[in-house]
Amino acid sequence: MSGPEFRELLRISGLSQNQLSENIGVSPNTVSRWVNGILPVPRYAIAYLGLKAVVREAVAKLGTI
Repeated sequence: MSGPEFRELLRISGLSQNQLSENIGVSPNTVSRWVNGILPVPRYAIAYLGLKAVVREAVAKLGTI
């Protein structure tokens, strides 16, 4: 996954870079390096953000019922 793709997934999840770093136990600098394409994004970070995005969407739908 490229840095821009990861940045978009982060946006969709509703988390900031700092929130993600706290939630998965990595430094904010590490997340910044993923976003900027300096380091490859590990699968666990992609999976976490994907799950957060799905949960956020489900909660949003529940709010409209």
